[in-house]
Amino acid sequence: MEKLFRFEAEPEKLPPAVLAYLGDAVLELIFRSRFTGDYRMSVIHERVKEHRKSTGFEALIGYLFLKREFDRIEELLRVVMDLESLRKKNPGGSAQE
Repeated sequence: MEKLFRFEAEPEKLPPAVLAYLGDAVLELIFRSRFTGDYRMSVIHERVKEHRKSTGFEALIGYLFLKREFDRIEELLRVVMDLESLRKKNPGGSAQE
């Protein structure tokens, strides 16, 4: 498995669009893995689209992935999930309350 994740690219030298492209793929794999199980495909698809993030966030995820900072990716995703939970509990309020 380690050979599959051998990277030649230096993330600092890659354009943000390339990092976002990679980050999008990483997030897609994470969320697809998270929502598989007893769900119907339509439910999985809906839940994965709910968790799409901005291009800047995707670029950050791509950068961290290439740097092999998987713990940091996990930490950021936990924060995002917590914020989404708060938003769903209080849809009319702001995140700063």
